Amino acid sequence: MREQYGKLDRVEMSIWECYELLNEVVDESDPDLDEPQIEHLLQTAEAIRRDYPDEDWLHLTGLIHGIYPAMIRHFGLCYVYS
Repeated sequence: MREQYGKLDRVEMSIWECYELLNEVVDESDPDLDEPQIEHLLQTAEAIRRDYPDEDWLHLTGLIHGIYPAMIRHFGLCYVYS
């Protein structure tokens, strides 16, 4: 698996381009399906920034937490941990 997925040779894109791919993903666990996924990420990061203003790493985590579904759908990545 490391040989197949360990290389960084699948695609090169900006973080914003990856967010735009998320708008094509429907996350049925998200209670607000009327809003684009990117809106959810921005709202999450902003809420964390408001509640934890001194935790820069946590703001970033809120912003990037939803990227994995885009990677799975568009790049064929699928990791299963048991």
